[in-house]
Amino acid sequence: MKRHKQYFFFLLLMLVQLLLELVIRYVSGSEVVIISWSVIFLFNIFLFFFIRKKFIFYLVQFISFTTYAAVVLPHYYYFNIFSFFKRINYLIISPEKFIAPVLFSIIVALIFSIFFWIQYSLLKQTNRKFYFSPIFVLILFSFELIFNPVFFKKNMISFSYVGNNYIPPIITDYNNYQKGNRVITSYKCDIGTDNINNNISPTISYLNDNNGNKDFLVLMESWGEMKMSPDQKKLMECIKSLFFNYYNLSSSFNLILGNTCFHGNTSAAEGRELLNMNDEESYGAFLNFGINPEYNIVKNKIDNGYHTIAGFSASKRYGSNFSNAEGFRNALNFDSKIYYENLKGSYKINFENNYNAVYDESLIDSIINESKQHKKVFAYALTINTHPPFVLNKDNIKNIQNYRESKDELLKVFNQNEKAFDQFYRIFSIIDHIFEKVEEDTTIFDRILIVGDHPSPDFNFRSLYSNKLVPYIYIERKEHQ
Repeated sequence: MKRHKQYFFFLLLMLVQLLLELVIRYVSGSEVVIISWSVIFLFNIFLFFFIRKKFIFYLVQFISFTTYAAVVLPHYYYFNIFSFFKRINYLIISPEKFIAPVLFSIIVALIFSIFFWIQYSLLKQTNRKFYFSPIFVLILFSFELIFNPVFFKKNMISFSYVGNNYIPPIITDYNNYQKGNRVITSYKCDIGTDNINNNISPTISYLNDNNGNKDFLVLMESWGEMKMSPDQKKLMECIKSLFFNYYNLSSSFNLILGNTCFHGNTSAAEGRELLNMNDEESYGAFLNFGINPEYNIVKNKIDNGYHTIAGFSASKRYGSNFSNAEGFRNALNFDSKIYYENLKGSYKINFENNYNAVYDESLIDSIINESKQHKKVFAYALTINTHPPFVLNKDNIKNIQNYRESKDELLKVFNQNEKAFDQFYRIFSIIDHIFEKVEEDTTIFDRILIVGDHPSPDFNFRSLYSNKLVPYIYIERKEHQ
């Protein structure tokens, strides 16, 4: 074959690989276009120059993209890699609800296999004397060692020569997983990285004293803060307007809107709010090894004579291993625990995502009903309906006219993304339900805190949200000011 054709095919090979890696970085949420080739891929084409075996090429490519998947998928959902893969039990708890994701994964694997075949076909066009192949690899590695990446800030493009195949995050997550399972890190927002300076979570800050006889904490699934401040301000103004639309509620309570940093998934958020812990690893240290943090609001409430309630709209079997949701609540010694298993016989099943769950409003109603039976209560609800993959059940919308008007007003905030708006509207509806219940009976709670766990990781609109902050709403009876 003529030499110029070999150069052409080799160039196509590199372009195909670059395309694949750009897609992976885009899916992982990278806002910078990084021009580089993964270290394992470069090793693969270097090796092919000496050992021209199809099986070896496919195997190394598979290893390369497996390392990408091992990092991208867990981090996409704000997980430590090693904690994430312990959740394989989800497939056993409700396998029928994960058929679509499994089929999607198979399709993705087949697509990558096609690309591997294309790459192998291109590389096979080069002969054993095509020395440019190993020389090009050595040049890239030399550049990586000698020169700094070239970054064009205006266009957000970086020439980085050799990519690390996400190997450093795997090592970091492993070290955190090993260390964190035996060490608790206290919650802390850093002004440099989180754009906010705080070392006390909203729940500990507002509810850890005993000034209210009846306190209610709601941890809202996949409720994040918009990346653009004006957009977030507009959404919070909608919630503020909703609050003041209820006369009894707004006459009896004061409203505070705020935000706080988040570090990780829902488990990390539970540890953050209830125990003032910083991350998922601290959650594991508390749950699996009985290591006690500085703050424990549930213990504080129990010690001061409160009846404590924990509710979760989904199955108690969900978590980083079997029964983690239940196990965490047992470890906290809640007096009463309410799960999907307790509610499914009395309430409608929710089908807005893949989880076995009732409607979050049903859980809230159950908690309210139990709270009315006690003089002093600390209640905690973890919602689930807005977890991706989320599809709004429009048949369940209470006021379809309000939905349409809100959509006309707010769709621009979400860059015309209807899925993003629908997910926010569902959160808005849950908040509205809480407000409505307090409007009907202002004595059910003295203080209510509603706080997001993390932004929605939904690929369709993840980029709209900050990767540092989540919002909260705090209402407090006026005589407690």
